[in-house]
Amino acid sequence: MLAKSVRLACGLALAAVCSSAFAQVPTSAAAGAAVEVNSTLSGRVINCPEGLRISAQAVCLFANGTVDALKPRVKAKFGDRVIEDWKTRTGSRNASLLVRSGNDITYILLAQANANSVLAIVDAPAGAAPAQGQAQGGAAASAPATTGAPRVAFASARDLSALVSVQAADTVGTFTRLGQSVVVTANNRSARFGTGSLQLESTPYSSGGQLFVPVTMLRNLGCTVAAPQGTTVSVTCGGKTQSVNVALR
Repeated sequence: MLAKSVRLACGLALAAVCSSAFAQVPTSAAAGAAVEVNSTLSGRVINCPEGLRISAQAVCLFANGTVDALKPRVKAKFGDRVIEDWKTRTGSRNASLLVRSGNDITYILLAQANANSVLAIVDAPAGAAPAQGQAQGGAAASAPATTGAPRVAFASARDLSALVSVQAADTVGTFTRLGQSVVVTANNRSARFGTGSLQLESTPYSSGGQLFVPVTMLRNLGCTVAAPQGTTVSVTCGGKTQSVNVALR
């Protein structure tokens, strides 16, 4: 009966992506953010659909409503913890928001499943970037997994100095903006952030006497980081926008 009730709640359009039972919420930053999201959506936790490029810590929610109606409510819930505003790819019914949950960065993807239902996915960017795809059965969701891990854009500490304050040697760097600092060490994915720590998208490295860090690290300092375009990434920190040279690896 439980499996039947979940499928009925999801509707026929979500039959291919809804779970056969309610999921257990993992203990993670994503889980904490998911609790806040669900307090706004008043939905239910489900097992995440198979075939999505998400981490094991991702939390999936199913709720009534539309993406357009729920976006302002979710954004208002996180207030000044929003790092990147809602983004929607042209022609897509999905929207993604980047927020801070504790000392970690979390993304929220809202996918319009059918006329009156939304699938919400809450996950950490390191697990996978939110994709704008279509799942089976006509339900909008993250894109299926692709072969091989996506490459990460790295920039030298020197190339980021026009956007944030940088104090860096070849293996250690401190990046500061608006009174917040991230301290990065080569060959260590964990970085110091304020009085705590955070996990970077990938592990920094040293090359040619310079420290290279994942450009997405700047999101922790309130910057907007676009997707790579060839060997450059557009980064905006406050009123400054710069095309940063990157190495993809």
